[in-house]
Amino acid sequence: MILFFEEKYIDLGARASYISYAFTNFSKNIDLKEMEFFYKETNSWEAIENVVSNSYKLGIVRYESDYDEFYRMTYESKGLSHEKIADFNYVLIMSKDSKIANKKEIRFSDLEDLIQISHGDPYVPLKNDSGGEFDASGARMNKVIYLFERGSQFDLLRDNRETFMWVSPIPQELLDSNNLVQRRCIDSQTLYRDVLIWRKEYRLSSLDRQFIKELRASEKEILEMSEKY
Repeated sequence: MILFFEEKYIDLGARASYISYAFTNFSKNIDLKEMEFFYKETNSWEAIENVVSNSYKLGIVRYESDYDEFYRMTYESKGLSHEKIADFNYVLIMSKDSKIANKKEIRFSDLEDLIQISHGDPYVPLKNDSGGEFDASGARMNKVIYLFERGSQFDLLRDNRETFMWVSPIPQELLDSNNLVQRRCIDSQTLYRDVLIWRKEYRLSSLDRQFIKELRASEKEILEMSEKY
């Protein structure tokens, strides 16, 4: 028989290493005799629906900050409370051996001959009149590998110096362990927002607040670090 002392479901509509980093630190400090947690990475709309349907207690949604009012109306119509976690610009991660890793300034044009790693499930390509595809940063995508799980992304980035990936800022420890560097692209100016959501009738527990505390600590650390790049 399985006993549930606490039953928690966290759905991440945002794939972000700073969030998984926070969850790892959170897991180290749980003092329960028995527990079972469900931690899922998906896209923002699935995260919203999972929280609305009562499948998951907490969700994290990511979107361009220009769409903030639209998402606020969505939260209200679906009976969700929300709290901003972070605002940030995407950065590039790549092998330390990448040919652009040491460039003084990186522009979209520097990426055209490289291979972009992208998560496939939340991605909706933007097409221009000539049929070319662009990612959410606005950069043209000529060569792309779509992944549907996180596990392979660091292997590809570390071992193939022709690859790069757009991400929210990443903890330095994770970069160092995978022989990666994090760089800004001066052409990428879009501001993104990560927002925590939960049902209005749900009362945040002490464990929820403990996770949120770790989340904010991780967010502060990586955003402060990213300002150096």
